Amino acid sequence: MDKNYFGLVCEAISQANRIKNFKKIKKDESNFEFQANEKHYLINLDSQKKLIILNIIDDENNSSKNLSSWLFDEDTLTQKDVSDISSDFIETMSVKEKSSHKKSSKSQKNSSDDTNVNDMFFANRMVNFFPELKEKMQIEKDSYETFRTATFTKNEVLPAINDFLKSGDKSRISKFGKLISDLYKNGDLSVRSIITIVILNNLDEASEGKIKQNLSEELKKAYESAKKYKNKAVKPEKRNTKKSFMTKVLETQNQ
Repeated sequence: MDKNYFGLVCEAISQANRIKNFKKIKKDESNFEFQANEKHYLINLDSQKKLIILNIIDDENNSSKNLSSWLFDEDTLTQKDVSDISSDFIETMSVKEKSSHKKSSKSQKNSSDDTNVNDMFFANRMVNFFPELKEKMQIEKDSYETFRTATFTKNEVLPAINDFLKSGDKSRISKFGKLISDLYKNGDLSVRSIITIVILNNLDEASEGKIKQNLSEELKKAYESAKKYKNKAVKPEKRNTKKSFMTKVLETQNQ
């Protein structure tokens, strides 16, 4: 590993003027503390889950709460990722006390199933891998109040994936397989649905063969289960006036 990305994130935060009054304490290679008055934050690197986590510590009750988490795979991280994560953590730590639990829209929110990667972060990772989509992503953001991740993935990301898989670049294909496997493992329901139903269910036959062998066992199993939805229109339940995300993804695929 050529760079200590965790160290780079912590160093960037340490040098930020917005938290210059914080006391900085390096606990070990994967834990870094910031303290000021009654505020006590801990940045933790979970190497097993490949996450970097910002916690706020309640010393009185000896408890902690996750404020923000990001996927942190040092094999695929870029300098831009380091900058985005550092900026988010600085923003979260520097807000007023009463709103200290507020997160940036770019941070990864905790969900009921204890996952940490949302669909917007997924879209950002796809654009990092396919930088030619950056302008199209900005157009999507400018055109709609809410970013349509499933639609953007189907219309822009999927063609880019099919084209790149045809290149036969085994190293890059392996890296992409690892990327979407990690995103699936740590992703919320939205991300998992997009990966299996929008992407994997719509790959060209030749592309499918190239990527499948580079997927984790967990994602391979999920992919097999998702195949039953391939080329099928799924209607929303009549009881629900609001469509579930899964229904929206399936409907987008079949438009």
